[in-house]
Amino acid sequence: MDGIVRSRDLMRLIAVLYCALVLGVPASVAASADPGRQAPASKPFVSVKWGSRLDYPAEWSMEDDGNEVTFRSEDGRSIVLGRNGTDSPSEPAPGRRTAKRDCSTTTTPHDLTAIVCVDPSSKARRAVLVMRSRDGVESRLAVSTRDRDPRIFEALVSSVRRYP
Repeated sequence: MDGIVRSRDLMRLIAVLYCALVLGVPASVAASADPGRQAPASKPFVSVKWGSRLDYPAEWSMEDDGNEVTFRSEDGRSIVLGRNGTDSPSEPAPGRRTAKRDCSTTTTPHDLTAIVCVDPSSKARRAVLVMRSRDGVESRLAVSTRDRDPRIFEALVSSVRRYP
């Protein structure tokens, strides 16, 4: 049991470090670490309707069509946030075989359960986060990207928290 607890704590620490490195840390913390270095800026996305808040890179744009929110970099990389009714990744089209996704379950720094799957061939990533409102209602948010670089995706997933 001790090994599981340590592993969980290590995963939380890694997620927090990713979030700090990719999305930025408060200026006071960054200044104390290296006064000459400017931390990357982030912007918050808040949805009262979905009961969630997250941080995304400040230089990225955000488009909300009411059903999905797309965060997009200037060079075309994107991360999509949407509501999700199931923990299962979507099935391939009939007759089309794909390699089995590599999935793991973790707890984020904000104490949410996240089921994260990576497609072994395309490196596409998808996380389903289980959110529980203060009145006990459970909902799920899905975060997905086709970007091969996992850092921003992992930082964004780590930053998701319940709101308000």
